Amino acid sequence: MHGVNPKKLLPIAAAFMFSASASHMSIPMNAAYSAENEMSITADSIIPDGLYSIKNVNSGKYLSQRYGNVLQLSSPKAWRIINQPDGSCFITYSDDHALTVECGTGADGNNISLQRIDGSESQKFLLKQAEDNTYALLTVASGGESAVDVYNISKEDGANICQWDYWGGDGQRFVLEAVPETENDITDVCLPVELAVSRNTNPFAGNITKQNEHYNYGGDPAAFVDGDTVYAYTGHDISTNAEVDRAIYNIPEYLCYSTKDLINWNYEGVVMKMSDVSWGDPKSAWAGQVTKHNGKYYLYFCSWDRTSEGKQSIGVAVSDSPKGPFRDIGRPLVRGTLTNDQSSNWDDIDPTVWIENDKNGVEHRYLAWGNSRYYICELNDDMISVKDLNGDGKITFGGEGTNGDVFYRGRGLGMYTEAPWLYRRQREDGSFYGDYYLIYAYRWREQMAYSTCTDLLKGDWKFGGLMFEANATSNTNHSGLFDFKGKTYMIYHNGALPEGNGYRRCPNICEVRFDSNGRIMKMEETTSGVGGTVSHITDHNGNMLAHAGFVNSISDNDYPYTNVRLGTKLENLSQHDKEWVIVPGVANVEEASYVSVESENKTGLFVTVDSNGGAAMLSQITSLDDSGLKRATFRTIEGLADRTKVSFECVSSPGKYLTSTVSGNIAITDGSDPAACTFGISPECLCQ
Repeated sequence: MHGVNPKKLLPIAAAFMFSASASHMSIPMNAAYSAENEMSITADSIIPDGLYSIKNVNSGKYLSQRYGNVLQLSSPKAWRIINQPDGSCFITYSDDHALTVECGTGADGNNISLQRIDGSESQKFLLKQAEDNTYALLTVASGGESAVDVYNISKEDGANICQWDYWGGDGQRFVLEAVPETENDITDVCLPVELAVSRNTNPFAGNITKQNEHYNYGGDPAAFVDGDTVYAYTGHDISTNAEVDRAIYNIPEYLCYSTKDLINWNYEGVVMKMSDVSWGDPKSAWAGQVTKHNGKYYLYFCSWDRTSEGKQSIGVAVSDSPKGPFRDIGRPLVRGTLTNDQSSNWDDIDPTVWIENDKNGVEHRYLAWGNSRYYICELNDDMISVKDLNGDGKITFGGEGTNGDVFYRGRGLGMYTEAPWLYRRQREDGSFYGDYYLIYAYRWREQMAYSTCTDLLKGDWKFGGLMFEANATSNTNHSGLFDFKGKTYMIYHNGALPEGNGYRRCPNICEVRFDSNGRIMKMEETTSGVGGTVSHITDHNGNMLAHAGFVNSISDNDYPYTNVRLGTKLENLSQHDKEWVIVPGVANVEEASYVSVESENKTGLFVTVDSNGGAAMLSQITSLDDSGLKRATFRTIEGLADRTKVSFECVSSPGKYLTSTVSGNIAITDGSDPAACTFGISPECLCQ
C-alpha cells in the first residue's frame, strides 16, 4: 500500500537562483535593517559562492539536516551559499532546497527548516561578519533583527535551530569552512509533504480559521430548516478558567450559522444579546430554538428572570429574518413562578417548539421545556402567548391533570434530565407520520435518550432507549433532530475544541438512522461528521494505529481524558477505535505540512506527545498555551524508510518522530530506526 508522495518541485528559474554576482555589492538588503547592520554589509564581509560547512562557535557542532529537519549535529553537511545582488544570500541544500524561516515571519522561536526553494524572503539571509572571522546568519524575514540561533545554546547533538532576536552570542555565531564539491551528500533528505487534511469535520462551527484567532465556543445547539438552508443557533460560551472552576456559565448572546449542504458553514454573527432582554440576565443566553410561522421567525429561549423571584423563565423574541436580529417581546412567555411543582429554580429551561396540522386540518403550536420536569403547552396563533385551553380567561398550571393550560407530562420519560426536543418523521413531500419523538438528556453525565407517544398534550410516553453515550469532552449534551434533503440529522454539542469543556462547548452534527420499526439506532460521536474523511494509519508491518477501547465514563472525576493508551497491537477494539481524522495542525493551521491526528469516535482527543517527549497518548487539549498545542501537532515529511509514505515529526521536539515499537507501543524517538517511524495512510491523502 502506498501512503504519500512528495510534492512536485516548485518551478524556480535557474537564472533567478543560480546566477551569482561576480562582484558582491555593498547594498542594504531591507529598509528595516538597523544602521549597524547596514554598515556591516560590505564586499569584504560576504564570502564567495560555494559549498561550506557551518559550525557553531559555542558547541563546535555543525548546522546539519536529518530527514529534512535542520539540527545541530556532530557530522557536518555541505551547504551551498549563493550570493544575490542585493547583499543577501540563499543557503541551499541539494540545489533545490534551502534554509527557510518557517511561517515566513520575524517572530522569535520560528524553526529554521529545509524547504523547497521558492525565492521568498523567508529563504534569504544576511551574513554579518564578526572580528574573529565568524558570521551571524541574519534573517530577512525579521528585517535583519533576528538571527539563526542554536536553541538554548546547547552543546548536544540534535539541538533545535530557530530564529531569535540577534544579540551576537556564541549560539548565533558560526564558522564557515569551504568543502570540496564531492562532499555534497544529499542521500538522506526527507522533505516536508502536504497532506489533504480533512477540513469539513466536527465540530462544524467555532473552529479557528486564521492563526491566532480565538475559538468561538457555543453550546445547546438548535437547527432550523428554511427552504434550501439550514440555520444553526448556539449560545456563545465565554466562561473564563476561573468561571469554569466554579461551574459558572457565561453566555451573553446567541450566535447563528448557516449552510446549504451541511458541509460548508457560514458564520452569520450574533442574533440576540441578553443585554437587550429587559427581564433576563445579561450572562445567561441559555438554550433556545428557532421556528417560522406566518412569515416571521421566533426564537424561544430561557434565562434567569429577575421579574419571577429570580427563577429561570421561558422567553420569545421575533425577527423578520432567520439571521436576526431577534427582539424580545419585553416579558417572559412562561414565568418560572407559574410551574409551581418545581424541584429547583432552573426547572423552566430548554424550550422546544413543534407546529403541525392535525387530521382535521387544525393547526397546533406546541411549546415544551423543562429540567427534571417536562412541561408542555399550546401557543396562540401569534406565537408569543400561551393558549387558554380551559377557557377560564387566565393562564394556569394544570400539573398532571387536564384542567389548566400548562401541564407536566413526565410519565414514561425514564431518567429524564433536561434538553427536550420534539420531532416527528417526514415523508419526501414534507408531511409528518408516525409517533412523536422526544429526544432528551438522560442521567448525569448526560447521555441522550428518546421516548415516543401518539398525543403530545396527553403524553403517556413510551421509553425508546439510549441513543448516545455521554461524550468524551463535556458533562452536558443538548441535541435536536431535523430533516434535510430526505435524510434525518442530529445536532449536538461537546467540548471538543482546544481548551473546551462543559462550559466552553461547540456544535456537532451526524446522520440519524431508524430501523424498520421506527426505533432510533444508537450512534457514537463522530469527528468526520457529515463531510469529513476517516483514515487508517498503519505502521511498516501493516498494523493499524488505534487507541484503547473504552466507554465514556459517567463519573466527572474521570475527566478530562489526557492519557489514553495508543498502540498497534491493542485488543478488544471496536472498528471506530482504529479510525482517525487528519486535521490542520492545531499549533498552526496555516502551515501546510502541520497536521493533528484526532480520534474519529472520541471527538476532541488527539494523538499527543507526553510532557517528557518520550511517548505518545490520546489526549484532550485542555489549554491553549503554545506548548500544549505543539505537543498535539506533527510535521509530515516523506517516510524515513519509504519516501512514498509519511513520517510524523514532533513539532514540540523537532528531530523526533512518532514511532511504532516492536511491542506495539507508540513512542517518540530520534528516527534511528527509520522503518519504525514510517507510516501508511489509507485512503491516500497527498494534497494534489
